[in-house]
Amino acid sequence: MHFKFFVIGAVVCIMTYNYNEAFTAVNIQAGEPGKIVLTIEAQVQAGEPFLAKIEVRDVHDNLIVNYPQMGRAIKLTTTGKGKLSPDVIAPSEFIGGVAKLSLTYNKSEAITITATEEVSGKQSELKVVVRHGKVNYFLVEAPSTVIAGQNFHLRIESYDAYGNLVTNYNSQNKGVEIAIRTGKISPNIIPSSIFTNGIASVEVMCAKTQSSAISVMDIIERAYGKSATVKVEPSEAKRFLVSVPVNAVAGEIFTVRIEAYDAFDNLVANYDKVGRGILITPQGQGRIRPNEIPASVFVNGIATVSLTYDRAEPLGLLITEKPRQLPIARPEEVTPAGEKPKEEAVDPKVEAKACYERAVEAINLNKYEEAKKELEKCIALDPGHTEAKKLLDRLNIIIKLETK
Repeated sequence: MHFKFFVIGAVVCIMTYNYNEAFTAVNIQAGEPGKIVLTIEAQVQAGEPFLAKIEVRDVHDNLIVNYPQMGRAIKLTTTGKGKLSPDVIAPSEFIGGVAKLSLTYNKSEAITITATEEVSGKQSELKVVVRHGKVNYFLVEAPSTVIAGQNFHLRIESYDAYGNLVTNYNSQNKGVEIAIRTGKISPNIIPSSIFTNGIASVEVMCAKTQSSAISVMDIIERAYGKSATVKVEPSEAKRFLVSVPVNAVAGEIFTVRIEAYDAFDNLVANYDKVGRGILITPQGQGRIRPNEIPASVFVNGIATVSLTYDRAEPLGLLITEKPRQLPIARPEEVTPAGEKPKEEAVDPKVEAKACYERAVEAINLNKYEEAKKELEKCIALDPGHTEAKKLLDRLNIIIKLETK
């Protein structure tokens, strides 16, 4: 008798023959699981499905085509902080010894995915980089209180739908538009080039008083975010609006309404806390009482005061804020013998400001000639001091009226 062996696929056929006999085939199947073969793309996107393939083979590298009949699940685990789904692969998922899967992972990070056969403990692992998705929303941080017209710090962080920082925002997007309920924020467009690793830190300014959140929206994707409520307070008073009656009687009380506004036309509602009080200078030959109003009289930026004037004539009122108190001069340093005293440079604008303040004080004391000299000195030191020029023009009128 003669024997002859040959292999067809995973089946070894043994043929016995002599001159009058046929051959017999034996079905040889793959053995117990000897290894797991896991295949996944090297880079995937957070939250988006990605393909994975799992093969179960025996120690001779034969694919176990009847793996579903073994009833053994495959467990998937990761080294990351996110969630892999699904994380258990049922035997029924294997067709012809191969499971083709659609997986998702929600955290942007580099991870290792491990597939483990639950009975034999055989494993296979792969390193995968999970990239963040496109921008979905922003986190915005701003101070709770800012001053109108003054810069303040704004921090903007870009995230995808799964809470991953969009670190390449600067290269994938155009930028954001920022806004507040009333007025504009300057600048109102922040280009994406300002973002570093998904975060922008910028200086911005708002001119209108209000209490409102600051909103941020992507120019293209329309991703959105907003800060907590920001209170924009007025800056210091720069002008006063005065309302007077049409007629009044000399020596009798008449009521005047005075409103304090900053440089951006915001009513300085907290003037009673931040203001210095005002001086009232009559544009006439008489005396006005009182000629000084403390800041505490103002309520929500408005003062209603009772005045008297002792002359019967047309009356104009000049309202100015009290000058800041000059710093107390330090005792003069004693210069050692043989040494020349040090000469300190004087800023002309600082000296001009002091002249202006002395002029206002002189006007309140009806010392008009003295005030005129101070104003002329102020303008000589600072030709651009417009307030001094206006006050000098008014003062010249007052002096001219007095000399008649």
